[in-house]
Amino acid sequence: MKTFYSSSILAMLLSVFLVGASQANDRNLLNVISVTGECLNLVIEGHSYPCKDYLMQTAYDDGRIGFYFVSDAEKGKIVTFSGLGQQQEVVSDNSRLQPIDGVIGKVGIIEVEGECFFENPFIGPARIECAAKSGGGDIYSANFLTDGEAPEINNVEK
Repeated sequence: MKTFYSSSILAMLLSVFLVGASQANDRNLLNVISVTGECLNLVIEGHSYPCKDYLMQTAYDDGRIGFYFVSDAEKGKIVTFSGLGQQQEVVSDNSRLQPIDGVIGKVGIIEVEGECFFENPFIGPARIECAAKSGGGDIYSANFLTDGEAPEINNVEK
């Protein structure tokens, strides 16, 4: 699988990981799964942004997962749709619906109500579609279609 991270992207992603970790000190990152494809839509606080052609998904030991979308804007933004994996609903053999209770960005965790629909990226092209709304009315959404290449899995050692 091709490597697609630049040092600036890695620095931005690390800062988002650290924001989430600082707000849950007893949480340990288990793995990061990355896929390539086409980001079709990214809306952060109601504003549309062009977005990068890769997506990351994290899993933590407390069951929390996150879908990381990265904007392609001049001052890149990252938004993470986060929820508890135990709350996933099986839609079909190869798709799930993940309730979302938080969006993580530069300012930290914002409480939201929403969901992410995602398909199994290990069997071919897969959709990942997230939508959430904060109590203040801010809209967050993203749509991504993987290219069918096998995801890259990075397990994190404790």
